[in-house]
Amino acid sequence: MKTETNLIGYVAAWPDNAEVNGGINAFALGVQSVNPEAVVYVKYINSWGDPTLEKQTAEALLSLNCDVIAQHVDSDMPQVAAQEQGKFGVGYNTDMTPSAPDAHLTAPIWHWSSVYAAQVKDRIEGNWKPVNYFLGLAENMVDISPLSKNVAEGTAEAIEAARARILSGEWDVFTGPIYNNAGELVVAEGVALEDSDITGNLMTTLLVKGVEVK
Repeated sequence: MKTETNLIGYVAAWPDNAEVNGGINAFALGVQSVNPEAVVYVKYINSWGDPTLEKQTAEALLSLNCDVIAQHVDSDMPQVAAQEQGKFGVGYNTDMTPSAPDAHLTAPIWHWSSVYAAQVKDRIEGNWKPVNYFLGLAENMVDISPLSKNVAEGTAEAIEAARARILSGEWDVFTGPIYNNAGELVVAEGVALEDSDITGNLMTTLLVKGVEVK
């Protein structure tokens, strides 16, 4: 809703990684749900965290006419790069508005207390097992940071509508039809990916239609 060039840059950590590609794909599908013409340009830095390289990579994406910068890397430097060039950004892990008050829009965040509470409850009830916990909006694990002053008009309403659809089970961003960036159908219409797909081999190689690696 914020881009004017329909080009969004994404500073990513590692290629061929299910966690990273899952984030890219979910972001791209979310973007396309409100702007089908938008394209996400991805550059990998081959590191979880390298502030200098993160900023340089964001600057490279900005030079390709991207006017919004998203990220799956740890520092706030991609947001700083966006601000320095008068563009906008979506952060990662924490509210990065203090670092880029004129650029940052929002960021995905995690309420870890939900995980701890779930595990303690399972221990108390004798149900605890050494397994992965997949928690989301319904469990108050996943959220976004407060929207900044920079968001487009109507953003809050669009987010709340999407949140309601997710919580009701009406919509899942990973429900088909989903095409890869070669134009091949990889998820059939009406089929939703399982957690094992999102965290497994499928996602290590999948980049959805509208994602281009630069």
